[in-house]
Amino acid sequence: MTKKNRVKLFASNKFGFTLVELLVVIAIIGILVGLLLPAVQAAREAARRMQCTNNQKQLVLAMHNFHDTFRKFPPLRGGPIGGDQNRCGDKFGLVFALPYIEQGPRSNLITSTGTTVVAWNNVYTPFLGEMSVLLCPSSPLAANNPVTSNQPQRSYHLSMGTTVGTNVSAAGTSATITDNNYFGRVNGLFGYDKPGATAPLCVTPELKKNMGSITDGTSNTVALSEKVTGDRGSRSVLGLATYPMTNLDANAAQCLATATNGLYNPGRLLSDWNMGGIWAFGHPNWAGFSTILPPNSPSCYERNNNNPSNAVGVFSVSSRHTGGVVIGMADGSIRFIAQSIDCGNYGLAPNRNYGVWGALGTIAGGEVNSLGD
Repeated sequence: MTKKNRVKLFASNKFGFTLVELLVVIAIIGILVGLLLPAVQAAREAARRMQCTNNQKQLVLAMHNFHDTFRKFPPLRGGPIGGDQNRCGDKFGLVFALPYIEQGPRSNLITSTGTTVVAWNNVYTPFLGEMSVLLCPSSPLAANNPVTSNQPQRSYHLSMGTTVGTNVSAAGTSATITDNNYFGRVNGLFGYDKPGATAPLCVTPELKKNMGSITDGTSNTVALSEKVTGDRGSRSVLGLATYPMTNLDANAAQCLATATNGLYNPGRLLSDWNMGGIWAFGHPNWAGFSTILPPNSPSCYERNNNNPSNAVGVFSVSSRHTGGVVIGMADGSIRFIAQSIDCGNYGLAPNRNYGVWGALGTIAGGEVNSLGD
């Protein structure tokens, strides 16, 4: 090889990488990606949480606008059940407030044709079609129950305070709630409105709670929060309820023992109905929450059936946000509640104490507890 050729050979290799150098570069890139990925994921979650916050803000304002019009808040559940006018009160409160979340056309269709349509109807056009304002982007949607697979799901639910579940038939066993006076007996802002057992009284909801009912102060009272839609295959406590239980009103803490590390214990029966399904249905599993157990706790009901309709229960809020949930207060402010919030003794009878979380749930409990700043 001539000197000239050797010079060319060395020149051609001058800017090349050895295998070791290439591996080092790849390792450095991998480390940088590993360092940046959590920051990117955190930024994305921050954006999703902000959207979740904005959605709740819109919904609380919708409740306020409804109140400005009717001088009352909508119920957790109310209105005619459908063709059977003797069973009133199955429609979710936001069905009545649709015009205030820019869903006027949907509301008009329901008003004109929906007085005899049950809230779980799976082919009724006004009940179909996703509404993004009802969904928290941090919580991926789980598979809906096949019976109502066409209905959109929702993330946001209304506060029942420290009242245990609902009993509108012989399905429940707790003595604290009676069929004829459920709305008045619920100590949270939203309850079951059953005006009467005859058709004329079922047609128009008899809304009962207003701003004057919130003697604890709107800034100290939670109105709505989020619940994960629930994935039954995961056995996660988020968005799913277990059954059967007994005497939850006297001992709600027993519900905590049904799960370990966020998963329901083996052998526990789980409802087939996740909490995010059937957006138009107003029964607590699908529409309400209790301020009894901390956020991201198990949910339990007393009915010995995988369908929690009309069941007495403790229904906990839940989210995919780290460490807690976003809540909307009755004054329109949005707060974050840590899952470590004080819950007292979970209302254990006879010396009931629901702590700060319970105090936020009641509208007229006379508590001095608040979230402060």
